[in-house]
Amino acid sequence: MGTDTVIATFLAQRVEQNTKSVALFPVVYGVSEIHKSFCGTIYISPKIFYLYIKDIITSVAKEQIENLLIINGHGANWYAINKACEECASLFQHIEVYQWWEMIGEKFFTKDEISHAGAQELSVLQYIDMQCVRLDKVEDQESGDININLFECKDIYQITKNGVLGKARTHDVE
Repeated sequence: MGTDTVIATFLAQRVEQNTKSVALFPVVYGVSEIHKSFCGTIYISPKIFYLYIKDIITSVAKEQIENLLIINGHGANWYAINKACEECASLFQHIEVYQWWEMIGEKFFTKDEISHAGAQELSVLQYIDMQCVRLDKVEDQESGDININLFECKDIYQITKNGVLGKARTHDVE
């Protein structure tokens, strides 16, 4: 619970420490309806999320801030965040959406380790706070229907019975 927020907040705080910037509080709920079968999932519709992000961006712009960096911690939020940024681009000298997992890419992890609750995500989370990873709960994907494409899926439980996509057991804090 909270993995996406923990990672994005950690990165925002690091940017804040190393630049002349201010990190805002994180947006903790997002576009997560696909995870609805898993206990604790609270989700916002893409349209409402987009409007919410656009309002935040517009509010920030009124503070005469020239540059805005948004650190996205959840892949399904990207479209709404990116659309809001495109529509508000004229309000800033520079506006950027950063997705941390894209920057790491395949430098340290294989393709089957880079996904939801996979080794990459667990390794980064473990680096940030060892207590956030319950090692006794780490397991690789427990497959469901292999014929369903993730982008066509309405409920991720159809693809994975434990919420993990790909390999997780290969996580490594180093």
